[in-house]
Amino acid sequence: MANRLSYNEGCYGNHHTLEATNLWGSLETVDDVNRVVSSWLLTLEKNGCHNMLRAGTKGVVEAMVLSFGGLR
Repeated sequence: MANRLSYNEGCYGNHHTLEATNLWGSLETVDDVNRVVSSWLLTLEKNGCHNMLRAGTKGVVEAMVLSFGGLR
């Protein structure tokens, strides 16, 4: 897991996710939560964060933080 977290090359360098409305939708129902989580995972995967996502929860959180500002 530590190797995957230390290898974040290519993870996020595009637009920051703070302005992506589909990632910040309502969380009132289970379907809403599932839709938002799926959107996050797909967005992070498509923006090069696949190694971090494989590291589990810590990797997902780290990838999300990088995406907030479009950081690398």
